[in-house]
Amino acid sequence: MKKETILEEGVFKYLYLFLYFFVFIGEGTRFIVKWFFLRLFFLLRRIFEILSTTLIILKKVFWRFFLFIKAFFDQIPFKIYYFSLGILTTFLILFFYQSYLFVKSLPSPVAIGKVNFPLSTHLYDRHGKLLYEIYREQNRTPIRLKDLPSYVYLSTVAIEDKDFYKHQGVSFLAILRAMRETFLKHNLQGGSTITQQLVK
Repeated sequence: MKKETILEEGVFKYLYLFLYFFVFIGEGTRFIVKWFFLRLFFLLRRIFEILSTTLIILKKVFWRFFLFIKAFFDQIPFKIYYFSLGILTTFLILFFYQSYLFVKSLPSPVAIGKVNFPLSTHLYDRHGKLLYEIYREQNRTPIRLKDLPSYVYLSTVAIEDKDFYKHQGVSFLAILRAMRETFLKHNLQGGSTITQQLVK
C-alpha cells in the first residue's frame, strides 16, 4: 500500500511538472508577443509622428513655393504671359502632330512576311515546268522558310546573332560590348540583334 501511494505521488508530481512546463511556455510566449507588439506600437507611433511632422513641413514649403510662383506670375504682363502660353500650346500641338505623322509612316507589323518588294515573273508550260523568268533590275523569287535547308537559316542566325534563342530580343551584353569598343577602343561595332534589325 505504501509503494502504491509513493507511485501515485510520483505520477502526480511528474504530471504536475509536465503541466507546469506548458504553463511556463505559455507565459513566455505571452511575454514575447506582448513585448513585440509594444515595440511595434511604439515604432509605428514614432513613424506616424515623423510623417505628420514631415507633412506639416512639406505643406508649408509647398505653400511658400506656390506663393512665390504666384507672385512671379503676377509680375509678368498679361500679353507676355499669353504669348508664352500660346508658344507652348503651339509647340505641343506640333510635337504631337509630328509624332503622329512619324508613327503613321513606320512600316506596319502586319506587312511583315508579305510580298512588298518587286518580284520576277515566272512563265511555266502546261506541265508546270519553268520556261522563263522575266525581271527588270532584281531577280527575286520568294520562298518559304520551311522549304530552306535548316543549315541556311541556322548559319544566318549564327552569323548575325548567335545568342538569338537566348535573349528576349535585346542583348544587353552586345550593347555593352559595342559601347566598350566605341568609347574605349574607338572601333565601330554593332550591338543590334536580329529582332532590333527587324524593328528598324
